Amino acid sequence: MIPDLRKILLNKNICLAIGDYNAKHHSWNPGSRQNAHGNRIHKFARTFGLDLITPTTFTRYPTNENHYPSTIDFGISKGLTDSTVTVKNELSSDHDPLLFQINLTNFIPPRNNYRKFTNWQKFQNIVKEIIPGNPIINNPEEIENHVNNFIETIQTAIDQSSVGKLITHSPSLLPEPIRNIIRNKNRLRKRWQETRDPNLKKSLNKQTKHINRILTHLKNEKFQNNLKEASFPRRNDNPNPLTLLGSPIPWTEETTYLGVTLDARLRYNNHITNTCNKFKTTLQTLQPILRRKSKLSLKNKILIYKLYLQPILSYACAIWGNTSTPNVKKLQLHQNRAIRLITGAPTFIPRSILHEETDIESITQIIQKLATTFYATISNHENPTINSISTSINYDGTRKPPTTSQIIQHLF
Repeated sequence: MIPDLRKILLNKNICLAIGDYNAKHHSWNPGSRQNAHGNRIHKFARTFGLDLITPTTFTRYPTNENHYPSTIDFGISKGLTDSTVTVKNELSSDHDPLLFQINLTNFIPPRNNYRKFTNWQKFQNIVKEIIPGNPIINNPEEIENHVNNFIETIQTAIDQSSVGKLITHSPSLLPEPIRNIIRNKNRLRKRWQETRDPNLKKSLNKQTKHINRILTHLKNEKFQNNLKEASFPRRNDNPNPLTLLGSPIPWTEETTYLGVTLDARLRYNNHITNTCNKFKTTLQTLQPILRRKSKLSLKNKILIYKLYLQPILSYACAIWGNTSTPNVKKLQLHQNRAIRLITGAPTFIPRSILHEETDIESITQIIQKLATTFYATISNHENPTINSISTSINYDGTRKPPTTSQIIQHLF
């Protein structure tokens, strides 16, 4: 029954289906048991936003005394408003006739969460079978009749060859330039489906990746805008300006001191990015003597890595070592690439084996080693401010420390 209702209702904007559905549900048949047909129709109507026009009294009175009266005659409407039904006790049948009153002056626009897809090959086959050819026309009245018949035939063929799909998520409103790019991609895909040209396939893949990048950027931009609108300041964002010898010192979100980029929240994201870029540039410079075809021995390559490349990744790690795990993974990824370049190892060899064979420590181990050594030496420093760092912090792990660099010694 539900597939038939789909063909009747979902392919039209305005429709009314009336009949004996033999369906019982508590919403229109109170005091009686509900059956499977009633549950399916009720769920179908709620899912696709259809209206059930049901009477308030029973429509069927069985002749068997052991059966109870029920309401199984009603209507299902789409796009109609202010529709009512009245039961008439006029016939001698076990089903009472129904009188529907339909308002034809006010309609409901179709919902945006339902899309219709047409199988055009099936449409062509149906049209070939239904329309025999050019009809014989003898007078102007037959022209009008044949035109109306042709229009109805085309619409019937579209309905029979179309299927509907419910869009559960809310429709996304894309800007017109992005929608034009998507339309061009769809045209390109249609051309490739017709010709199977490999050059068109390459262009289609390139266009698809470009659209995915645009949509990802748009989604991230909307997310950031929502965060800005939802956040509110808890402190004064405009502190009093500082001056030095009468000259104002401008406020800034980040600064670089001794090669370390310090941001306002001490997350060190920009510092990690700058470190990765510097490491990548240096690795490209040393690539001719580190790659597989180099005449240097593996021992000398590892020595060059430890002397020139590893210090770039570990510089000041005792300060920024408490950065986020993704930042540490970025550094580890660059080190893995360098080790694979030196050893010529394929990608399926695990990272642990590479570190073990080359005797190169992981980034986490390097941070632990250098940070432990650093904080062990500052306790004997002659500067009392530096000396107090190792004893002034009482971190219990339940609160965020005042600065991320101060707490690193308690993590290792």
